[in-house]
Amino acid sequence: MKKKILIVNKSFELGGIQHALVNMLKALQLINNNIQIDLLIFNNDDVCKNQIPVDIKILKPSLLVKTMGMSFSRVLETKNIIQIIFKILSTAWSKVFGNSLPISIAFLFQKKLKEHYDYAVAYHHETNKKTMVSGFVRFILKKCDSDVKMGWIHSDFVATGLGTKQNRKIYSQLDKIICVSKATKTSFLSLFPELESKCDYCYNYLPVDEIRKKSLSESISFGCDEGVVFFSACRFVAEKGIERTIMAMLPLWKEGLKFKWYIAGNGIEYAKIEHLIHNYNIHDKVILLGYKENPYPYMKAADWFLLSSYHETFSMVAAESMIVGTPVLATDLPVVRELIDENSGYICHNSVEGIKDAIKDIVSQKKSIKVQLRENLVNSKGQFERIFQ
Repeated sequence: MKKKILIVNKSFELGGIQHALVNMLKALQLINNNIQIDLLIFNNDDVCKNQIPVDIKILKPSLLVKTMGMSFSRVLETKNIIQIIFKILSTAWSKVFGNSLPISIAFLFQKKLKEHYDYAVAYHHETNKKTMVSGFVRFILKKCDSDVKMGWIHSDFVATGLGTKQNRKIYSQLDKIICVSKATKTSFLSLFPELESKCDYCYNYLPVDEIRKKSLSESISFGCDEGVVFFSACRFVAEKGIERTIMAMLPLWKEGLKFKWYIAGNGIEYAKIEHLIHNYNIHDKVILLGYKENPYPYMKAADWFLLSSYHETFSMVAAESMIVGTPVLATDLPVVRELIDENSGYICHNSVEGIKDAIKDIVSQKKSIKVQLRENLVNSKGQFERIFQ
């Protein structure tokens, strides 16, 4: 008999959680071909949809549930008056009173799923109670039947302020809680220590051979006159620390140090960073590549991958960079110490001064590392087997 798994997620928009989900689907199929996987994605129209394996069934949510997974700008693009009114009213209500009532109303118009599952997974975490892009754990608790209900944690609940009474109540109803790293688990349990018996961790799956193959699919050559080349691939959001890293780099260029920073990605702060680059006239030093479906050739060609985040829970891009042989310069975070050591990168203080000193050290000393990837990062299939046993 096939093992049946339901996975609920926010959207098919670009992002680390969606990328991790696609990889997890591949891992589950590799460890057991006798698995039926159904996906219910709140906002099920976007670019990552094309990356889902063809034999995985995508379930369609109700209109209001779909709206819950959409940003306000995406809802406006639909020109659907019902979605627009619901988004406006529910967002306003949530900001004042919390999202419990709007989510309950949306669920009223969502039929309970007919299939019975062995596992139901809320792959996106619950967010702040004043945010309407939420309800994923509540969906599996109320709208499906399964033997085991579990929540996947991709967020540092301490850093993002998610240690709320509402989230304690929601997560206490789950059978299992899976964090994407030991550091994420530690952070979560510091807020909800009573849930320790339900809590486990599982690193995001990394398809090593596929990543290495993609890194060789295109030849990227940075000019020898560019000095040290740093590369990043990330969403343009505040927590990735792009602005502060530029501020750390400015005095180093004034000192005459020779290096460039290439960044692939997009996001809500893209225009802000463009404006910053224009103001300081550093177009030739900070190069924005936009979204790259395959960033791995750039990653492989660079001298260093730069992870400048304020906080992270796993950082797939840092692990992927080490897979293609590029060392990582990363700000000092608990999870970074799980991923990186002296054989794979350079860890700096999580501050403007720390980033500046590290870049200066790397560029002036012409530091280079022959990467030795930590074995535990590429053997996560065994962790999936343990969790879905």
